Amino acid sequence: MAAVSDNVSSPASNPEPDEPAESQEAIFPIAPMDVAMKFSTVMVLALLGVVAVGLMLVDLWLSNIETGWLIALGVVIAILSAASVGLIHLYSRPKYFAISAEGMRIVWPGRSRKLPKAAFAEMRPVTGTDLGRLTRRFGLRGVLGCFGWFTSEYMGNVDAYVTRNDGLVYLRLKNRRPLLLTPTQPKTFLDALRTVVET
Repeated sequence: MAAVSDNVSSPASNPEPDEPAESQEAIFPIAPMDVAMKFSTVMVLALLGVVAVGLMLVDLWLSNIETGWLIALGVVIAILSAASVGLIHLYSRPKYFAISAEGMRIVWPGRSRKLPKAAFAEMRPVTGTDLGRLTRRFGLRGVLGCFGWFTSEYMGNVDAYVTRNDGLVYLRLKNRRPLLLTPTQPKTFLDALRTVVET
């Protein structure tokens, strides 16, 4: 069951992006990663770790040559890998989807996006078969999920915020790219959003 927040803040306050809005909202966290997404995340990070450590070991092995830059490169790769995971968490992977009488918010730890209820044209569940192959145009794929601009083989361009291969929700928007989401309890999420949009 999605948690409902009834916290009311004063008009002068400015809630942080990861806090519930002023009005009542139904909160749907992004779904946990499935086995495939977890495996992909582990493999990508493990590969980067192996490359970083390998460069350092090669540098030590070639100590008779004036090196040092291989260790530096390995350290840079390790730092960039850790920084990438942090940035994905803050700005690419949503924390939750919030539905209120005004519409929907997508909330990341570092930002949020508001969609008024008038922006929605179609809302329905979809499967991998409906989508076909997803091609990345701009964004991230394989670490903590798939986030960004993708093209579906059968459904065209979408903004994807996906952490698993089931429980997919397709939201067609007016004059914007559709959304592909994986909220917890997708049926309850769709019922709540339809209720808001159709009133």
